[in-house]
Amino acid sequence: MLLTRDAIREDKSFGLLTDAILERDQPRTTDLFFQMVKRQGRSVGEALSVVTAAEAPFVQVPNHINVRDGQITLINNDHTILGLRTSTHLAPFLPEPYRLLPLLQSVWYIPAGLDIWNQLLGRYPGRYATMKGMQVPPPSYGPEVWNEEQAPIKEAGTVEERLHAHLIATMSGDVRRSYGLFLGLAEDPEIRPMLRDQLLFLGPHRSCKIRWSAGRRATPATRRLRARAVLDLADVLGWERAHGVYYMGVPDMAIGPLYYSLYDAACVTISAEFPDAGKGLKKTNQTPLTEAEVEEMIPLLMEADWQTVWNRITAHLKNGKSLRSLGDTLQLGAAELILSTTDPAELHERSASVRLLQRGELLAADERQPLSGARPLHDGQLHQRRRPCRQAVDLVDRARDRRRGHDRQGAGHAAARARRGHPGVRRPAHHRAGPRLSEVRRRIARPIRPRSR
Repeated sequence: MLLTRDAIREDKSFGLLTDAILERDQPRTTDLFFQMVKRQGRSVGEALSVVTAAEAPFVQVPNHINVRDGQITLINNDHTILGLRTSTHLAPFLPEPYRLLPLLQSVWYIPAGLDIWNQLLGRYPGRYATMKGMQVPPPSYGPEVWNEEQAPIKEAGTVEERLHAHLIATMSGDVRRSYGLFLGLAEDPEIRPMLRDQLLFLGPHRSCKIRWSAGRRATPATRRLRARAVLDLADVLGWERAHGVYYMGVPDMAIGPLYYSLYDAACVTISAEFPDAGKGLKKTNQTPLTEAEVEEMIPLLMEADWQTVWNRITAHLKNGKSLRSLGDTLQLGAAELILSTTDPAELHERSASVRLLQRGELLAADERQPLSGARPLHDGQLHQRRRPCRQAVDLVDRARDRRRGHDRQGAGHAAARARRGHPGVRRPAHHRAGPRLSEVRRRIARPIRPRSR
């Protein structure tokens, strides 16, 4: 059973946090969170449950575009949920005494991130107003609550029918119904895996970028990360206690502008090319791509125009190539594209590559297929790819050499560092020096464990 916001409000820290947030008192908000974890002995998940419930009503927006002086302007997404999600992932990389620091920084930011709509109009103070060069004096009123709390909606019908109703409500922009249906579905633990998949599906597809003149996007790039932030934080807090997280992120999935042009184009293409609109491809297409086909497709993903790529994928599907094998090849292309990018701003433009690399988290072990083209490359072949790849490999080599130097200090020194909380000891496995691209290719065919829910 999900805890409601009214139930969370009974917590003795809820009122104190709400007052501090509404007064835009960043030190007091952060200190209250610190007291909950360090002095009251609460878990990070329990403390975050109260903090997110306190801030959730005040970080909503009515739309993600506005019109000022005849010009369309973009309205930012709430970034506090993104900061909290990143902080929970960053904490294991830090020595034990410092693992709370990322969360404290994210909580500090909350009072500056309220009512983004009015901040950008110069009517409410905060980070976005300051970013635009506006010095807004403290107002006599609080932030606007653009989306009210909703009760769970439990409609009659099968699970598939209820999930479809939530899908249509979100795609049609019915914020209240979409949020209420989500809460009704989230109450059942057996439905949560399917609800998770649907939210991840809606996130990227509803935020497809449509470029206008001068490179402007129709939707902010962070929109696609919000669905994952909701689900990752729900895992940290526990789905029953994550009501504030749902309130922060789920209504926004149905807030306009809603563009599905890329997904619609894919539907039109597959309906025109396959007699059953592609419904049977998962069952009929079981042949993995050959090594030569993988090697031929990766450069196309990086260098060819979109129509060429679409035509090649369509041809592979017509030839019975496995959906999983094609997906794994797309992941290889994404990895190569990231390694070939040296400008951080340009990497931000290629966030689709990051999403492709995250795709493996969604696959159960029995759904993965071997990729025949996933073979080790000789270093000479790798260095011939492009200069940025060589730079990435050199960085990995230097990091490995530094780690080996630390290893020579002996087990006695390691034990002493462990007592001091030295960051070189007991690091998570994913904190070690990154693999070469050839190792990425060799490992991509290995099963990836499904994430615990």
